[in-house]
Amino acid sequence: MPALRGREKTAYTAQLKPWHGPEHYLKASWRLAERTAQKLWATEQQERGFTVIGELIGLIFLLGQRDFRAALQGGLEAVQHALEQRRLLGGAYGFWVG
Repeated sequence: MPALRGREKTAYTAQLKPWHGPEHYLKASWRLAERTAQKLWATEQQERGFTVIGELIGLIFLLGQRDFRAALQGGLEAVQHALEQRRLLGGAYGFWVG
């Protein structure tokens, strides 16, 4: 969906029903997930001084990796380096840190 433009995007969004939120997600669950994520990001920012944002399943995997957990303890630059090493920082499907 984020890559769609013009007629393709118009055709896609025309299929969505009123109960859909952004993209194909249900509006109610999207709002709940967004509020929960914002609270989590605020807590992470307060506790660590930075936030790591990415797909939940990817974050869960990374948290199972000893070197990534060590990078979290090492701070912002260490996390950026760890994600760069895995080619996961930025890009269309990467993680955002800041």
